[in-house]
Amino acid sequence: MQTHPAQSRVRFGRFELDLTAGELFSDGKRVPLQEQPRHVLVALLERPGELVTRDDLRERLWKADTFVDFEHGLNTAVKKVRQALGDSAEKPEFIETLARRGYRFIGRVEPIQPADLGITSSTDRSGAASVAHPGARWPRTQVLWSAVVILIAVSASGVWVAKYAADANRSAAARQPAAAQLAVMPLRVLTDSSDSAYLGVGVADAITTRLANTRQIALRPTSAVLPWRDAQSDPTRVASSLGVQHLLLGTIQPIDQTYRISVQLVRADGLVLWGRTFDEPRAGLLQLQDHLADQIVEVLRVELSPPERARLHVRYTDNPAAYDLYLRGRSLLANYTEAKMREAIRYFEQALEVDPKFALARAGIATACAWFSVRYAYESEALAWGKRADEEARRALEQDGSLADAHFAIASAAGTLYGEFQWDVVLDRSAAALAIDPSLDLAHVARMRAYYHLGL
Repeated sequence: MQTHPAQSRVRFGRFELDLTAGELFSDGKRVPLQEQPRHVLVALLERPGELVTRDDLRERLWKADTFVDFEHGLNTAVKKVRQALGDSAEKPEFIETLARRGYRFIGRVEPIQPADLGITSSTDRSGAASVAHPGARWPRTQVLWSAVVILIAVSASGVWVAKYAADANRSAAARQPAAAQLAVMPLRVLTDSSDSAYLGVGVADAITTRLANTRQIALRPTSAVLPWRDAQSDPTRVASSLGVQHLLLGTIQPIDQTYRISVQLVRADGLVLWGRTFDEPRAGLLQLQDHLADQIVEVLRVELSPPERARLHVRYTDNPAAYDLYLRGRSLLANYTEAKMREAIRYFEQALEVDPKFALARAGIATACAWFSVRYAYESEALAWGKRADEEARRALEQDGSLADAHFAIASAAGTLYGEFQWDVVLDRSAAALAIDPSLDLAHVARMRAYYHLGL
């Protein structure tokens, strides 16, 4: 393995790098390089011509117990190195991408002996500290990046951090004191059939999305409540952990061609405010969700304007089969794992085959593709995922311009290689999504990414 001594400088093309100080020069002039990109460049130059895996870089850049969106963080660092070197991912002169594996430095690297140095040592230069610790705005950038990390801090299965969701909604509630705070918990499915397991999460997610249209109820996103799905026997603890005033709890039991659904609206102190059991034909699930939304609004004493009430009852399909496929997709979408996201896309596609005008299913595809486009940020796959996310989202918005998921998808695509990293577009579109549905967790992530990159 070809390596260079720890205390050396190396030359490649018109660039020189001090491997110890991490200072980069081009034709004798210092090239600003932030800490993470600097570590990436040093790692590649220490092993020129060899594959440096993504796992190698993960261990070098982040401690094992550090919780970050590694895929996005590393891709951003590599992009900034390429920008500093004037390099290109498509036609690399220095850094070659080996898809899904890692990177390789392909330029000619020459060690520089001390006698050959033509530029002053960084320790003799005034202002060296500003390069070692990039930017006079470090504290503000650090805070913004920390916020992004909190927002993107998801578990191995991709579950949204409930604490941030709770804190964000508390802030919203502080601005709008009259807003009721509610978490719609996944329904317990009373059956031994694994084929019905999707109903608990799918129905809860559909009710959450429907109620979010009112803008007068602060709702926790489905991904925030998932970690508490098995702790519903202690509603006081769950409500306190999620930072809400009310929980909607319930069960669903498939019986022949009907569903028996029992629900209770429970206050944070455990008091049951309302409850009811419904026996509905499977084809009547859409109507039942309308009725449940009305009941919740009434019990919480939320006053809706005529346009808000119309949004509460908007229908995107009257086809029960298409809607069932959509619920299956939504139940998978909340997990954010790669395999389940791909499976969710297949269900949404099947729903569109049944009802080609089903805008919610198309928005679901856009959401999943947007997530993939960010995950594969600067890899070649990002182009395809970003393109599809953008196209599917725009087609969905042609049918209904108030689909929050579709606005989010456009925002995410704009912040990738496909969208040429237009962070102002990311900010505007994510804000548009959150204006429609403040509980849309991924839109919060997109907005904070934009804040970070725009230096706001």
